[in-house]
Amino acid sequence: APRQQPMGFCIFNFGAAAALWLLEHDPRVNKVAILDWDVHLGNGLVDILQDEPRARYVSLHQVPCYPYQGEQLGEVGPHKNCRNIPVQAGTTWDGGYR
Repeated sequence: APRQQPMGFCIFNFGAAAALWLLEHDPRVNKVAILDWDVHLGNGLVDILQDEPRARYVSLHQVPCYPYQGEQLGEVGPHKNCRNIPVQAGTTWDGGYR
């Protein structure tokens, strides 16, 4: 869920909050990556992390599927640090990910 709109399953976005906390409070951490392999796009993680150049977020998610975003393969955000990898329903390893 984006910061200003509760929706779906990620109302609290603990992964993004933990990543940002580490970047700010632990001097040993200078970058983080989050891989989200799930049915849904983590639009809340994109909303939170897209402005942090030290964070990288990659989402593999089914399309079409709620929240009906992230349907284009590519990188988003001002730092191009959030990557959408949409996968059609029924795709198998034999069908291949591109």
